[in-house]
Amino acid sequence: MYKRVWIETDPRIMGVKNGVYQVELKENKSFVSKEEKDYYESYFASDINAFLLEGFKKINEKRITCITYFPLKGARETDFIVGVPHERGIDFLVTEKCLDVLESFKLPTYNKFKVNIEGFSSNYFAVGFPMVPNHFVDYSNSIFVDLATKERIQIADREEYKKSFSIGDRKIAVKYRLDYDIIAIQPFGLFFSEKLINAIEMNKLIGLQIEDTEMILE
Repeated sequence: MYKRVWIETDPRIMGVKNGVYQVELKENKSFVSKEEKDYYESYFASDINAFLLEGFKKINEKRITCITYFPLKGARETDFIVGVPHERGIDFLVTEKCLDVLESFKLPTYNKFKVNIEGFSSNYFAVGFPMVPNHFVDYSNSIFVDLATKERIQIADREEYKKSFSIGDRKIAVKYRLDYDIIAIQPFGLFFSEKLINAIEMNKLIGLQIEDTEMILE
């Protein structure tokens, strides 16, 4: 079983009240050179196919020698962090301790490069995972609810899903056999295996929120 995960939004844990991010890039301070900045921006401006599982193109970490993020006032040093701008291809900034836990599990080819967070004592890495395309989602076997009435509704396919409004998801069924502990599903987010979630809790890693929505592989 997999559960959807996202960044912790509790300001008592994050240290900030926006509920989304703790650190940010700054236009004239975050990159060591114009060449590195241009490469970074061009990579994340790539077509979406470059970020899908079957055609995933890793960032060349050798061309990114150092990126510096700057914390917002009051931001706390947690194991999972989201920065802005939030790029497709980067899910989290994670501590080295957190990365060691993640890499002890089965992962797809993914983005990883070292970053600096000004004033934080831990070593951090940006990580981002390729997405399973939405045409592999089995909408008829997934569970959706009307957010207003909380009643279950039936969605036949992705075209019907795109036309629907005020829809929540409770279970996402995927017609794709994958032997990974981290799976990203377009457009439903990032899912961690139960084993990985248990390891995160055992290692007392902070900054991650475990949601109720499940994902199953058919």
